[in-house]
Amino acid sequence: MKLLVYAIARSAPRGKLGVGVQREALAVRAHGGLVSIVGKVASSPRITEESLYAHDRIVRRIAARTSAALPMRFGSTVVDESALERFVEERRGEFVQALSKVRGCEQFTLRVFVDASRALERPTLCTDGPGARYLRARAESHFPPEIAQLRALLAPLVKDERAEAHDVPPLVASVYHLVPRASRAAYRALYARGVQELASARVALSGPWPTYAFAESA
Repeated sequence: MKLLVYAIARSAPRGKLGVGVQREALAVRAHGGLVSIVGKVASSPRITEESLYAHDRIVRRIAARTSAALPMRFGSTVVDESALERFVEERRGEFVQALSKVRGCEQFTLRVFVDASRALERPTLCTDGPGARYLRARAESHFPPEIAQLRALLAPLVKDERAEAHDVPPLVASVYHLVPRASRAAYRALYARGVQELASARVALSGPWPTYAFAESA
């Protein structure tokens, strides 16, 4: 049996955990100041629409019942309890830092679209390999200039911000905002005001989500 890892948290979620993607019972494993939420499975789950939605529902349930949780990627498995312990210990510093950042927060996602002609005029951001792309994104180039005013308006409510460029127009970028749960309504209100003033892009807001984009080690 393998262990399917759903999330890493600072403390066990409140209440019943329910079942996992394969209807397996979920359990908490303690790791000296951190916990993992896992399920025992015979094999890794297949990627289907149903299983992806189930994974998201489980992660949402976990996130809602603890102050800080890092979602793991779909299908993250380890071979046994010893491997789980090594997985957590090898990344403990990253997990602790990330959990401190996301504590009490949730994620909103802005999908940025421009018309086809403008998209073709934009500099190509994604022609390099994954490593170069990541470094370029961290530098600044993935933040679309068309929404600079909207980003500035939302900035007081945003604890952290990430961006990912896309090379299939009209979608040109996804911008991920880490927002305190208490600021949810205020964030939506500012977005509704700011999006009306955009002239060169269309932006779709989704969320709140678990903090997928801020789980550095997931």
